[in-house]
Amino acid sequence: TALTLSSLAGLPVKAADVGDDVVDPVNAKANIGVNPRTQRLYSCQTLANCISVSAIKNPSQFGAPWDYTSATKDEEAAWAALKRAVEADESLKVVKVDDSKKYLHAISPSKVPKNGIDDVEFLLIPSEKILTYRSASRSNVYVYPYQTAISDGGNNKKRMK
Repeated sequence: TALTLSSLAGLPVKAADVGDDVVDPVNAKANIGVNPRTQRLYSCQTLANCISVSAIKNPSQFGAPWDYTSATKDEEAAWAALKRAVEADESLKVVKVDDSKKYLHAISPSKVPKNGIDDVEFLLIPSEKILTYRSASRSNVYVYPYQTAISDGGNNKKRMK
């Protein structure tokens, strides 16, 4: 049988709903942490310099989750390796680690705006054997009179590669 959109109806969706993410669209402030409704990281705002596994409604901001099983089958080893990698990155400062939820939040200097801050988040989901992430600038800079945000040159995407 052919695969159609209607045949996909009813299948579980593994990415977060994004309808409740935006808090302040002018300053690009979005929720940080794990969405209590979906148990996923929040998505990206439409105009933000951002990449997220949960950005399923905006392909330019979507990043595929990392499958950690190619390196280890052990979720604790994967979690420990991630924490070591983040702590070793001099551009990142860890601000929160929740080992029970496998959640890590770090910050980094932003390329745009100058002196801005990027939030970098990770959530390991053992039941799916994946590591999800989100890297987003807290603020956007717009070119007047246009309402187009100045790009960070893909800095958030490069950080996650």
